[in-house]
Amino acid sequence: MLFNTLSLPLLCAAASIFCSGCASSSYQYGRFKNSSVPCEPVSENVVTYDGRHPILDGMEYLIHTPIEKAEAMISRNPPDCRSRKERMRASLAVTKQYLMMNDLSDVYVDVRRYSPAKQWKRLRQNQEIHPAWKYTLGTIYWCIETVVPARAFRYSYYNPFTKTLAVNSVWREWNIYEAARAKDFLGVPHCGCYIAAQNIPFVPLFQEVRVSNDALSYARAQRDEDLEHELYPFAYGEIFGCTVEEAAFITPGLSGLPYFVSPLIWGGSFATGYSIGTLRSKRE
Repeated sequence: MLFNTLSLPLLCAAASIFCSGCASSSYQYGRFKNSSVPCEPVSENVVTYDGRHPILDGMEYLIHTPIEKAEAMISRNPPDCRSRKERMRASLAVTKQYLMMNDLSDVYVDVRRYSPAKQWKRLRQNQEIHPAWKYTLGTIYWCIETVVPARAFRYSYYNPFTKTLAVNSVWREWNIYEAARAKDFLGVPHCGCYIAAQNIPFVPLFQEVRVSNDALSYARAQRDEDLEHELYPFAYGEIFGCTVEEAAFITPGLSGLPYFVSPLIWGGSFATGYSIGTLRSKRE
């Protein structure tokens, strides 16, 4: 029943998005200029780390230990023998290189950090976004970050109100994707309006396509085939998940589903897009 309700708008939107959301043959470095040459960084990004946090570390253990065991049982790929710290270090190095080559040295990079007080200070100090947006949408972002610690969930994301790239995942494709999101937000003249536009139906799809195109084109420009192949499944998963969310605005009956069903629908749609992206990467 649900599939029949979603199928027409979802497949039409997905077809148009997937056809356009692929890597370009050329790449434009920098956010305020068009250049095919990487930018020379004036200064490196400020990178901050957190030490042990008993409560969050306990939450992380409870959440991810069963997931890791399940992945080890069903995965057909050989396990990565590197420690999590080594994988995080390698992923961070690739992410920092992307930021420097795209003139994003003013982006804060927080590695496994949870500091609501510091995030509020950065929110207040950000002069590139109008106070009307900072203290409304920005406050909502801050509250969510405070209540749902991304470190415990190993969730990487970019907060445009604080100009902070939170690196909590060892997946370099995830971190590069969020770094590309930072470039997208910082490259528009009215960032506050651009953020608020996410509440307009189908605008988030346009933004996701821009981000995925930049990330994939960057990997191709760097001639990093491994990164490009890793990015395709993740980018397609993000776009397909966003497609399902936006379909709620035009699909009768979807908005009436229980609230707790929404994450399940997004997770299923992400997995579907991830599978499609995996097939696409094998053809590249």
